[in-house]
Amino acid sequence: MKKLLFSMSLLVILAACGKEEPPIPALQVSPGQIEMESAGGDKDVTVTANINWTASSGASDWCTVSPASGSNNGSFKVTVKPNTTLSARETEITVKGENLEKKITVTQDAASKEELLSGSTWEMTRQGSGISDYDDLVGTTIEFKADKKAVATLHLDLGDLGTIEKIEGTWRLDGETFIIEGDIIPGLSAKLTFEIKQMTELVMECQMNTPDLPGMLPTDGIPVVFKKK
Repeated sequence: MKKLLFSMSLLVILAACGKEEPPIPALQVSPGQIEMESAGGDKDVTVTANINWTASSGASDWCTVSPASGSNNGSFKVTVKPNTTLSARETEITVKGENLEKKITVTQDAASKEELLSGSTWEMTRQGSGISDYDDLVGTTIEFKADKKAVATLHLDLGDLGTIEKIEGTWRLDGETFIIEGDIIPGLSAKLTFEIKQMTELVMECQMNTPDLPGMLPTDGIPVVFKKK
């Protein structure tokens, strides 16, 4: 009887020793931080895990993940849209599995003034000189082409020289001033300067001047407001 009890106990012990314990859940991600330029782009994230996991973005309007779930070791792609504002932005991607959670910080640079201008068209909505002679300038549009060519469509009275309706030339940003240069009539080139006082992605307040056309505007120029079309 004792021998039988001993044999049964031994079998129970051997059975317990042969039972495998479930693996401890593990979850790691790399990299833990993503830095993007204003132009945006893609970045791959590696997941090292032995569990099912999901990934989600805290700002899905400009930062997305794909695929949004996986199992065990894998990866997903982070896609960041271009930042068209003058403010940097930041969000977090959360990767979860069972009771584990990892965070990935995503930061993106602000757009520069030059990036906001390039490839866009702006319309003058107001001139603030208080002098009605310059009211004809309201409605002027400037097309800032990506190849640095520019088209300024305006109504500029040059007296005996006539009225200028369009200036086609080039544009460049020099510090806080954008400059339009081109021929207004054959043999007569002109430069329009716009010193940026305040700017958002949609509105720009400038001091406009015509240094190559003395007398056309007051010495210090006139304040104008542009809105992006």
